[in-house]
Amino acid sequence: SIIRSCILHAYPIAPGADPQRAREALEATYAEQARSLLGETLVAEPEAIARAIDERAAAGANYFLFYIPRIAYEQEPFARLTKMLSERYA
Repeated sequence: SIIRSCILHAYPIAPGADPQRAREALEATYAEQARSLLGETLVAEPEAIARAIDERAAAGANYFLFYIPRIAYEQEPFARLTKMLSERYA
């Protein structure tokens, strides 16, 4: 069987947080890299990220890799993502 992998650049924000403000903070941090890196990054609440996962799974992806900017400095986005993944897909 063929494994169809998919990379999802994501930055999980707290429910009710402003995605535009979060994106601007990331852009300020990454400066030059921001345009290429963050252009692909889904800055959204975990439920929106789950919908993106479901869309890709429906298209045939069955293996996901996640890239979360600033994971070494901010563990909250990772905690949000893992909580959503364990609640929804475990």
